[in-house]
Amino acid sequence: MNTNKLTYSIAILTLSLVACKKDKAALEIDIQAPAAHSEIHSGSSFIAKALFTDDKELAEYHVHLADVTGEHLHDVHDNEYTGKIGGVEYLFEQTVDLPNSLMHDEYYLFFELTDAEGKTSTKSVMLHKHH
Repeated sequence: MNTNKLTYSIAILTLSLVACKKDKAALEIDIQAPAAHSEIHSGSSFIAKALFTDDKELAEYHVHLADVTGEHLHDVHDNEYTGKIGGVEYLFEQTVDLPNSLMHDEYYLFFELTDAEGKTSTKSVMLHKHH
């Protein structure tokens, strides 16, 4: 085998091995609380709990209350939680304090998760203002 073919073969083999180690599995967000369509009350609090998993390495999370599009709402703008994490599993648990006056009928608790390679995953749960 000539030198060029040997070099080419080694390069292809090396690229194949590197590609096999690439992070292919999706990030998982398992929302454990609150349940979808839970009622929330002005001036109260609730527990937000979710299990984040990845097959390689987690990097960070961002959790916030918002409207259906994920846009922050002025009445709940202080309810934003961000953190750097590592490993393949992380249990997020946070007490979310609500303001005394909720202005909207529907809120969404958004979870965004990023892994060490920059892949992201999002999930949300709809909450309803108690009347």
